[in-house]
Amino acid sequence: MTPEQLWTLELDKAAAGAAAGRKPSGRPAGLGGRLAMWRAALLGVPAWLITALLFARDPHWPPPGPWAALHGEIANRTTPLLDLLIAQAPETPILLLGRPQRSLGAVAGLFAARGLAKPRLFRPWSLGDAVAILGELISVLTVGFHVAADRPTPLPPTREMVAIVYRLAQGLASRRWTKRQGGGAGTVVFGHTGLADTSLLELGLKAAGARTVHYVHGVSQGWNFTGLSDLAVFQCDSDARWHRALGGYGRTAALKAKPAPCPDGTGWLLLSNRAHPMDPDYQARGLRAEVALLRSVARAADMAGQPRAGVTWKPHPVLYSLPAIVQSSALAEGRRLGFTLWDPDNRDLSGARAFAVVITSPSTAAIDMLRLGKLPIVFGDPGDPACAVAQIPARAKDAPSLAIMAAELADPDRWRARYDAAWKAVGPGRKPDWADLIKP
Repeated sequence: MTPEQLWTLELDKAAAGAAAGRKPSGRPAGLGGRLAMWRAALLGVPAWLITALLFARDPHWPPPGPWAALHGEIANRTTPLLDLLIAQAPETPILLLGRPQRSLGAVAGLFAARGLAKPRLFRPWSLGDAVAILGELISVLTVGFHVAADRPTPLPPTREMVAIVYRLAQGLASRRWTKRQGGGAGTVVFGHTGLADTSLLELGLKAAGARTVHYVHGVSQGWNFTGLSDLAVFQCDSDARWHRALGGYGRTAALKAKPAPCPDGTGWLLLSNRAHPMDPDYQARGLRAEVALLRSVARAADMAGQPRAGVTWKPHPVLYSLPAIVQSSALAEGRRLGFTLWDPDNRDLSGARAFAVVITSPSTAAIDMLRLGKLPIVFGDPGDPACAVAQIPARAKDAPSLAIMAAELADPDRWRARYDAAWKAVGPGRKPDWADLIKP
């Protein structure tokens, strides 16, 4: 990738993600863009060098592949692939992605606590790589000044601009690491990719003879989920089709499997995800959207004659890692409304099949429910009409429409018609085995 392509990739994805609400100004950023780049460079380059001094090692090239590539954390973008390694390929070497937040030993402990007994971890860059790419980094930053000045859309906030500079530096160092180490990687499965740091690492690995695969961790939001991997395995066929049109990946696929429909059950289940650090509303207003969702479901239950004690609430697991005051406030609201809390230690979603009505916020949870044979009612705006969740024909926007939809789905024929339509449009995929990901 050229420096201009790297900057365009990062800035376009910033606009598609956290900056999605920004509107084009119709004129280039000009001097303001150059000043933003100066700030980003003056903060980002020292951040890169300090991180390299604190965390860099001189890793040997891992033994012949296959390998995995993961961020050193327990989060949405790591757990699907990490849990697969735990169950089926625990000896697989792991390249650690992203800006280091912990030592290798601390990451090993984190993964071990999840169930990966003896993680084999490698940082795909060294202190020598970090210093050697400084000249190239300056050239890339120089191009960035021009790209930033010419963009007709507002640039991301300074913090994100600094993060872009950092990712460019780490990506260049990772690519250099692959060049000086040699081949033998085989297949490398990424749990997350698509920005400059991981994309440059992928390009380096492919130049060294590797095949790269992206095991996509959630439902696609479009351009923000594009990447350069040879193969991307999506959660559903709708996403795979979408990304064939968007381009980037060599191939896209979903491993379709249709379970037996499960319309029966008792009580309601709510799977929420609005209390999440990546949710723009949570970033701006904290628990407002999560609390509004809980209260809407409570009102709908009252309208439908569903006792609130028969409403089970499963918040997104990330809630339990948020600040204590946030966590306690959310859980207190659930208790105040009279809901039953899903056991936070229970990661097995198959229990959802026991409920008559399943409600999700617009998220991967809706696809998970279809995969189990349930038809979820998606509460809220799913965003882009091309996304998979928007294809599910059971929707609600407020308490009255939720109560009406719940009543309609009590009719077996109507439930089945909407369920079949959802499956035809979305095509949920089964969870891949390790062999599915590494086979040529």
